[in-house]
Amino acid sequence: MFIGLLTASLVACDGGSSQLQGTWTGERAEGIREDQQTQAAAFVSGLKLVFDRDYISVAQGGNTSTGRYKLYREDKNAVVIYSGDGEVETQTFNFIGDKRVRWILPDGRSIILARVSK
Repeated sequence: MFIGLLTASLVACDGGSSQLQGTWTGERAEGIREDQQTQAAAFVSGLKLVFDRDYISVAQGGNTSTGRYKLYREDKNAVVIYSGDGEVETQTFNFIGDKRVRWILPDGRSIILARVSK
C-alpha cells in the first residue's frame, strides 16, 4: 500500500537533516479508510526508517531499500525532503515533540513514527 510512496523518497543528495538522524519506527497510520485500518496497522507496525546523513533506509516486511534524499526545506517544526529525480514530490515530516514525527505522504495520509535512537 505505502511501499511505492516509500521508495519514492529514496534518492540522491549531499546534506541531510540533523533533526531526522537516527532510527524511527511506525506507531500508527492516519487518514486511512475504515476498511483498510487492519492492513495499514500491520504495515505501520513493521515499518522502520533509518536516517544517516543524507541516506535513508526503509525497512518493512523483511525488505529494505536504501538511498539518498535531498533536503527541500527544514525548520524547527518540520523537515521536507524530495527525490530530485525530475518531478519534485515532497515528503513532509512534522515534529510532535522530540520523540515523534508525523510523516505526511503525498496522498494526504500520514504515518506517526517514534524515535528509537538519534
